[in-house]
Amino acid sequence: MENKKSATWFDSTILKRERLTAPQSGKKTYHVELCLENSEIEYDVGDCLKILPHNCKGKVDALCKLLNFSGDEQVCDKEGHVHALHHFLSQRANIDRLSKKTFTYCLLHTSVKEDEIIGDPSELKEYLSSTSLMQFLQTAKPTISPQPFIELLAPLLPRYYSIASSMRAVGKQAHLTVAAVGVASDYLCGLTLPLVSRVQVSLHKSSHFGLSEQSFNHPIIMIGPGTGIAPFRGFLQEREHAGLNQQNWLFFGERTSAHDFYYQEYLEDLQSRGLLKLDCAFSRDRAQKVYVQDKMYQERKALWQWLEAGAYIYVCGDKARMAKSVDQMLQTIIEHEGKQDPKQYISNLKKQKRYLRDVY
Repeated sequence: MENKKSATWFDSTILKRERLTAPQSGKKTYHVELCLENSEIEYDVGDCLKILPHNCKGKVDALCKLLNFSGDEQVCDKEGHVHALHHFLSQRANIDRLSKKTFTYCLLHTSVKEDEIIGDPSELKEYLSSTSLMQFLQTAKPTISPQPFIELLAPLLPRYYSIASSMRAVGKQAHLTVAAVGVASDYLCGLTLPLVSRVQVSLHKSSHFGLSEQSFNHPIIMIGPGTGIAPFRGFLQEREHAGLNQQNWLFFGERTSAHDFYYQEYLEDLQSRGLLKLDCAFSRDRAQKVYVQDKMYQERKALWQWLEAGAYIYVCGDKARMAKSVDQMLQTIIEHEGKQDPKQYISNLKKQKRYLRDVY
């Protein structure tokens, strides 16, 4: 676990929480603004902010009650430091994830048999991935002591968020685009009680993803569906603040235009002032789903012209599907519009640091 002593952490005040998705949306995505006054944090666009989350009190209370713990018991961490159990579970432990180690150990300390929980041993992997620790413990009801229990738990790790602002534009603040999934987002977005007003943050510098001096003098193409839009909001603020008139092109995608158009007012204002070419793919606005790669194909002739004019391409977001689909579409456009060997062309873009990805 990356603890507070191995990194420079700053106790930041949450200045603003604003939901970006409408109440009718199937997603909860938030804009969060953090104060960096009196901190040593100096970030560039493309950098990330690490958030050190806590588990909510209600969840920790429920876990202690389930295992017949008071929460006041003393436990020792791997570094030899002593903590009250409730404090350790709140700030140091992942109390959501069910591991094979936890599953196996707890079954040795309960009268419940394995086949009462999973019918077939071959189903264990699926069971572990689809079941929370709390759900398992409610079924298994093990008799276990606090110290061996905490030794089963994975550490509560920092969560990395792309910074969605330019420090030159917003000053000593950092803005984040946060999808409400997991402990850190619940903590940041105020989805658990008590509502927190301060969070511990630390800077993670990007070694490869940002605006270079070279890219400042060229058009940029940004492809960022969902929360992948975060760094590109910072890119746009940075380039506008610098007074650059270079071309900016953003491909953004989400479910519906009515409920899931993040930063709509800001983006459309840039568009109206001629500072942004904006293409949006809202997959559920029509019967046939449209994604960012489909929009790229529709704009293939212009996209190829931008590439030949020296444009830099940035991709941010889902690695498994979106980034692969975007890469494949880029190759298709290069081959069909440019009559070029797509693999060689992309290899050259990468060597020139004109094709940069922040995918996860």
